[in-house]
Amino acid sequence: MKQMKQTINLSKRDVAFTLKRSERARLLRLEISGWTGLVVTAPSRLPMARIENFIRERAGWVLEKMAIFDAARPVNRIGGGRRDYLKNKEAARALVLDRLEFFNRDRRFNYGQVKIKNQKSRWGSCSRKGNLNFNYKIIRLPSRLADYIIAHELCHLCEFNHGLSFWRKLSGILPDCRALRQELSRYRSWH
Repeated sequence: MKQMKQTINLSKRDVAFTLKRSERARLLRLEISGWTGLVVTAPSRLPMARIENFIRERAGWVLEKMAIFDAARPVNRIGGGRRDYLKNKEAARALVLDRLEFFNRDRRFNYGQVKIKNQKSRWGSCSRKGNLNFNYKIIRLPSRLADYIIAHELCHLCEFNHGLSFWRKLSGILPDCRALRQELSRYRSWH
């Protein structure tokens, strides 16, 4: 599945969305959440003009749902660019490695490489090979949220999904993980 960031003008407002093109998709689908924003899933060969018309036909619904999420949660946008990334990458690495060591003292998770990246929308990720990736902007978050991201990715070393077992493991490390997840949803990484 290919993903790309796009923008469309709806009622004199530029609306960013993620376009997911899928070989398996047969129909166009819109999703909106406070975390991901507007996501459009489309068949891989569907022309962009058809996709944009589909969104415009549902502009009222899209703007109404986005307004609900915007009102419910003020978003703290954490910006930066390549220069900022290069300037802060090693500080972020030091923070992440220190907290990984802290959380791993009693648990002995086995992880591979730890990379610090300049990502647009993700705070962290864990590969099947056990490599951990973190957004350098983690250093701009309150420490409790940085801890949440780091512990979250550590737990993915054992559970590669967000099922009940994953949440039990994470709550064993951070009992208030659900509240922290909710708080983190108010922060966005952007360029």
